[in-house]
Amino acid sequence: VKSCNFLLNIEPNFHLMKDYCDRFHLTEVVVYCLDTMDKDNTAHIRHFAPAIGINEDPVSGVGSASLGCYLVQNRIVSIEEMTRMVMEQGCFMKRPGIVYTHVYTYKNQILKVSFGGQGVVTFEGQVLLPKG
Repeated sequence: VKSCNFLLNIEPNFHLMKDYCDRFHLTEVVVYCLDTMDKDNTAHIRHFAPAIGINEDPVSGVGSASLGCYLVQNRIVSIEEMTRMVMEQGCFMKRPGIVYTHVYTYKNQILKVSFGGQGVVTFEGQVLLPKG
């Protein structure tokens, strides 16, 4: 999309999105803009995954990695042997975060992608397994 303002105002119908994802065997939908909150960042992302029970993930390494590959493959960013990108997410959910994404290429082919950043604990719990 063209702007962060447009990205902010997206109000997905998660039931329709889940049906669409199921129909086309998708697990996620990433919507992005190159208009970022911080001018040094590459893109601002919203990551939706209702097909796997996550309506919106505030900060997603998987979403950032897939977008990074898309940006490199379509030459939307300058490409190097290791293209470094900084993806911002979660601002609209009041849970902002940054994902550092590296896409490695050789002769215009993507070889691998890596991502990382700082994590925060948002909740803790226990899982009780039946004795068996």
